[in-house]
Amino acid sequence: MTQEIENRINELKEYGDKQRELIIGINKAIESDGFCPSDGQWAAISYICEQGKRGLQELERLEELKKRFE
Repeated sequence: MTQEIENRINELKEYGDKQRELIIGINKAIESDGFCPSDGQWAAISYICEQGKRGLQELERLEELKKRFE
């Protein structure tokens, strides 16, 4: 069980890193290049942020669970 939790933690960390890089890229495009997202793009950006937030919450929950099994 601990190995399964550890595997999921690693998956979430990798996913979080990718989401973070994507958001940084979008932010740079908005700030530096004057990119102005359409309504649909804003919806996608919001979705990406929400998924990242949920991933962080799950990561915290799994890390607590892992501590209980150790």
